[in-house]
Amino acid sequence: MSFLAGLLVRAAVSMAAVSDSLLYSEKYRPQYHFTPAHHWIGDPCGTIRHNGRYLAYSWGAAQSDDLLHWTEINDHAIKGLPKGTAAFTGSVVADRENSAGYSHTYVFHVYVSRSSF
Repeated sequence: MSFLAGLLVRAAVSMAAVSDSLLYSEKYRPQYHFTPAHHWIGDPCGTIRHNGRYLAYSWGAAQSDDLLHWTEINDHAIKGLPKGTAAFTGSVVADRENSAGYSHTYVFHVYVSRSSF
């Protein structure tokens, strides 16, 4: 392994272990908006208050009780897409009336995608 590749691997491992307290003390990191620990957030295209909790979806997902303190749920909210399919913007809808028949607590994630043909 080259010196540069080894350095990049060590840096990635170090960043994975960084705690939220350190992340939110970074000089240019927003303090009152959710920012993911790693990667970029994209546009927050699915925000909703559901079952007493705020949820925000973009390339990842986060939840909050007060809109100030966020917990990252995952860093890749849209999974299982067919090979060659890219997901872009979308939205979130809570099915409170159970009109789809899944549950009155079900949340649908809808997104726009493009497939390569």
